[in-house]
Amino acid sequence: MVHVVNRSAALAVVVVLVCGACAPRPGTAPPPADALTEQAVDLVTDSGAQPARRLLTTTAEEEVTRRCMAGLGETYRPYVPPLAAGDDEHRLVDLPKRRSRGYEFSSQVNPPSVGPDAKRPAFQKALFGDGSRDLGLTLPDASVVSFPSAGCVARGRAAVFTDVVRWARVDSIPQVIGNRLRDQVSGSPELAVATRRWASCMRSKGLPYATPTAAREAAGVPAREVTIAVADGECDLRAHLTGTELALRRQAATRLPPADRRELNDLASTACTAAREAAHILIRPVPTC
Repeated sequence: MVHVVNRSAALAVVVVLVCGACAPRPGTAPPPADALTEQAVDLVTDSGAQPARRLLTTTAEEEVTRRCMAGLGETYRPYVPPLAAGDDEHRLVDLPKRRSRGYEFSSQVNPPSVGPDAKRPAFQKALFGDGSRDLGLTLPDASVVSFPSAGCVARGRAAVFTDVVRWARVDSIPQVIGNRLRDQVSGSPELAVATRRWASCMRSKGLPYATPTAAREAAGVPAREVTIAVADGECDLRAHLTGTELALRRQAATRLPPADRRELNDLASTACTAAREAAHILIRPVPTC
């Protein structure tokens, strides 16, 4: 079985959260035992400190993979895209990328090759194993993801997360629950108001689209893609469309069913432990969480 390295990474400014127990104010009730932690909210919404944590763990995974491949006589080139500057809203909109590549419909940037012999079967086997020991994980939406438990990629993930199953759970389960949150907030009145602000801004630029989806569909012509993408991003920031949607998702996360909150808290704890281990591997300051 041939695997493809997934090298996509969200861009975020590094944010370090300092965690500590805080006593409730007099006259207030303590939070329920299964209340979602700040780290878990970050994890399920891919915001706050989570993008920086993921960058740290992914960088460590890549470094361990490189060392493992070197030990087998193979040249592996680690690659982790850099983080964009700015808060969550600016990171998600990413105006600099829009100005250079639009929506990336017609000018996608492929990551560099993982090595000079990347297509050689022996290289692939060293990287991913032969497929006979691949594992599967059933996600909350009943889909199943498979991932290698042998090879240098698996060794890199296990070095950071203790084992590959923990890596897979942190990597996949929050995404599924996060997609559910997106669906929940998509029809909210607050988002509708922000969308109308966005549309008004777009009309002022001579682009009469009612929604960002309509704008993206109109950007199918390469000559107009960058113009529409940049206007879309500028109006998004002016109307706080992405910021509103993110705030709604973060609020909705705190109202998830108790079982989901408990699982996300557990996964956030695993992610924090992995971030500390990644810092040790890379000889960097250890984050607190």
